Amino acid sequence: MIGDVHAHQTSQGGTRGVADLGRHAQGDGDRVGYVSVGILRDLIDEAYEFLTHHLIPHAVAEDEVLYPAVARLMGASEATATMSRDHVEVEKLTQELSALRAHLAATTPGDLQAKTLRRNLYALHALISLHFATEEEVYLPILDARLSEGEAAGVFARMEEAEHVARGRAAEHAVPGSRSLRA
Repeated sequence: MIGDVHAHQTSQGGTRGVADLGRHAQGDGDRVGYVSVGILRDLIDEAYEFLTHHLIPHAVAEDEVLYPAVARLMGASEATATMSRDHVEVEKLTQELSALRAHLAATTPGDLQAKTLRRNLYALHALISLHFATEEEVYLPILDARLSEGEAAGVFARMEEAEHVARGRAAEHAVPGSRSLRA
């Protein structure tokens, strides 16, 4: 049920892209100091664009649609509070990456900037990987066990709409470090 719907969402670039970003963030962190500044800038730009235009809008949709559904099914309004907290931390790390990205656009990173960039990318990797695993191993099985196929499809359709709206807000606030994408 949910697994099938979620597999469809993943095939459309949903959570598969999230998992890929986690792996790429680690790899990008490993490359800091070992690739040219131009290549590093491209890698950081790609990660930042994915975070701001895909991952964070997806997180907004989870907070607005998916997590309330999980909380309702579990009968516990705070059942997903830690997952929402992960989203806040990803937004904070993305804002930090934005500042590092701006600095990197202007100069070659020194040792301190390289260390800070590595720490940021590794933190994103760890947080995104754990968050994704928790969703896959804990929350999606709950939805799969307790929602009909039609209810599951409805949840994911509402998520897609919420994600679309959040992407629109991302486009409106394309200035790095600007307002949150949350309504």
